[in-house]
Amino acid sequence: MPLVWDDLPCVALPMAHLDAVDTMTSGRAAFVVSDPDSEESPGGLVASGPVDIRFDLEGARFVDHLLEQEIVKHPPTRLRADGLMARRENWWWVPRVLITLTAEEEVREIPARRRGEDALLVGTAAAGAAPRV
Repeated sequence: MPLVWDDLPCVALPMAHLDAVDTMTSGRAAFVVSDPDSEESPGGLVASGPVDIRFDLEGARFVDHLLEQEIVKHPPTRLRADGLMARRENWWWVPRVLITLTAEEEVREIPARRRGEDALLVGTAAAGAAPRV
């Protein structure tokens, strides 16, 4: 879920996605933001560069800075963390890994995906590493 913290793109991954965080050993990532599928939609943007990875084990930063954005965009968060009672019942949903793109070294437009055959592959930049979907 693309979010914004201090005018920088970021994501707040639940701890269930620690395996994805473990693949970011280079300290670099690509963020993809696409427009909703429409005839006028030009597609989206890919921005890549260095990232700051922070473990928010208690979820305080997530709740204070990003929760409201995610609630608007992501129905599971609305169900699990919309209020204090929901956060208490779903205590495992609030801790996050916060990944922030600290500099946009490369920004590219991507075409709109209009067919089922269209796909986007984002790979690792490490030498000899296999691309990951």
